[in-house]
Amino acid sequence: MLFLPRLKDATREMTRVLANFEMATTAIDPGSSRDLLKRLYQYLVPQEVRHRLGEYYTPDWLAELVIEETGYGGNLQHRFLDPACGSGTFLVLAIQRAREFALGQKVAPIVAVEKILRNVWGFDLNPLAVIASRTNYLFALGDLVAEMPSFEIPVYLADSVLWPEKKGQIMLGPSGDVVAVPTSLKVFFVPRIWVRGNGFLMAGAARLVEDMVKAKFSPAEALENLKSKGLVFPPHENAVEEFYKDMLSLEKEGKNGIWARFLKNSFAPMSAPKFDFVIGNPPWIRWAYLSGDYRKATLQMWKDYGLFSLKGHASRLGGGEKDFSMLFTYAASDHYLKEKGRLGFLITQEVFKSKGAGKIPSDISFEKAAQLLTKKKLLAMPIGGETGSWRTMSRTGKEIVGIQGRNAYQARLGARVEPYGVFWLEIIQVLSDGDLIVRNRVELGKRDIKSVESRIENALVYPAIRGADINRWGIKSGIFVLIVQDPIKRYGIPEEVMKKKWPRTFQYLVPFKDVLIQRASFKKYHEPEGHPFYSQYNIGEYSFSKYRVIWKRMSNDIFAAVASQAKTAFGYKTIIPTDTTAFFAVADESEAHFLCAIINSESVRDFIKSYSSAGRGFGTPSVMNHIAIPKYDPNDPVHARLSSLSKKLHELKARGTETGIVDLEKEVNGYIGQLFSSKSRA
Repeated sequence: MLFLPRLKDATREMTRVLANFEMATTAIDPGSSRDLLKRLYQYLVPQEVRHRLGEYYTPDWLAELVIEETGYGGNLQHRFLDPACGSGTFLVLAIQRAREFALGQKVAPIVAVEKILRNVWGFDLNPLAVIASRTNYLFALGDLVAEMPSFEIPVYLADSVLWPEKKGQIMLGPSGDVVAVPTSLKVFFVPRIWVRGNGFLMAGAARLVEDMVKAKFSPAEALENLKSKGLVFPPHENAVEEFYKDMLSLEKEGKNGIWARFLKNSFAPMSAPKFDFVIGNPPWIRWAYLSGDYRKATLQMWKDYGLFSLKGHASRLGGGEKDFSMLFTYAASDHYLKEKGRLGFLITQEVFKSKGAGKIPSDISFEKAAQLLTKKKLLAMPIGGETGSWRTMSRTGKEIVGIQGRNAYQARLGARVEPYGVFWLEIIQVLSDGDLIVRNRVELGKRDIKSVESRIENALVYPAIRGADINRWGIKSGIFVLIVQDPIKRYGIPEEVMKKKWPRTFQYLVPFKDVLIQRASFKKYHEPEGHPFYSQYNIGEYSFSKYRVIWKRMSNDIFAAVASQAKTAFGYKTIIPTDTTAFFAVADESEAHFLCAIINSESVRDFIKSYSSAGRGFGTPSVMNHIAIPKYDPNDPVHARLSSLSKKLHELKARGTETGIVDLEKEVNGYIGQLFSSKSRA
């Protein structure tokens, strides 16, 4: 009920605006008719919901920039698709360009509108977005609508990635000439001839079936009508007749509604002819935030495209930092793009910033925005095979030959110890028996958690390293974490063990049980297995290795340092890297410094930046997969010298002096060229 006044007010405002809307406006002043329902859509669908769906606002000027850079000029022969169209920003701009092209070429209005409707398409999974997009599409057509007695707006409620065939939903039904499509209502058996071969059969058939069901055609009458329209022929009559009976039965039960239309929408992506331009803003959702069913359904696609390499336990426990936009980009190109077609996606909005300190306002024109932008052309190519990560570089960029290749070391993601307000601790006092008086660091997290002071054992408390604690060649730990995970079994230490060995720590955790069991990741990964309520993530034996080479994530450059143990008021303790870091785990100090020298070198950092963009996704463990780091050999003089240089740089940084650091870093950069030469790697 709380939402009704808001919806009522929004509806009234929309009605008022539409009542004053002149359809000719799109021809008189195209700029004023851009995505008229964008703000209303954003008003009705809360930001949190849109972000959970991976939807992010695209300013008009930025959409124009993407279309301009991709080269779509409105040619009526060119097919245009936005596979995640939202409220229709890109579609409206495409239609405006198509209308301008038609006007310039003196194309008859009836021909222009027919070609636009045939060639400018959109898909989206959000029903409200599809409604808004279709309405905006209609507004963008403007006075051209009068040329068409009836038409269908080609914006479909469909999954651009997992359309039925890709989702594995399509399977032969009992008769062999139907395909079974499971839905929330029932399993529908759709005639196979409508969804294979001629891509337009399903659309036409579904529309006709819907009309005939409403008009109460008998199955025999419906079959004859479908035959006359070329939508059924031997030996498929039985399959078509049974499908119609199914729809008719639902209509009599009052359940038909839009099921024929729903099925038509579901099959639209697989039946669509290829497009010359695929342009839009893909959904941005991290792997961990996809539903369990969707992760399972898309897993093979991630693997097929070379985007996902985790296996078994690691994949279940959140070891991946992949974003759904990656899979979406590959699938959109693969499914919909013509040979020699053009793909134009807004990969990140963060790079489009003004020359000054602030971002470009969202409501200015493209012409004004263009004056505030700088443009840089880069080469792009797949790294590590035909699919997977892509790297970009300047046309004149120089790099060390041999730097790309297989890494002998596996990088890891730091420990996830969430929520911070439970597992991050401040040491208030060390008691004579070694126990600690601690306070939970509620101010570091976003959740509303009660602040407490408690006495616990010190055995499971460790100094922690966050990304913010790392400089190049040095770290400074200022926080402690409680690690209650079995690093071998990869779930929480059993409750009976906790109660026996660390009862005070267990009692500290009990009041937070309700908070801990509500964690989304706990529900996905640990609750189904019956693991303890305090179970954590990304913690294994490697987390406690003798030496770690740790670098900060979510940055704009690589900043790495070697860590081992730290002296605390309750003894020497292993330093634990947290999830804003990534690291290599090794047992030998010289080996650790060898690795640190490599990834802190200028050439390697530049190489990483060519395929890992600054921001949230920067510096994840996977970025190290493409660097040809050889296994450390203490007898190799280049290896030994790099290790020695890293040790000296750490010593200087620990003393707080910058004198000599620049010269030593130059020496490191010089040896990196030798390391990756064929002679050194032989």
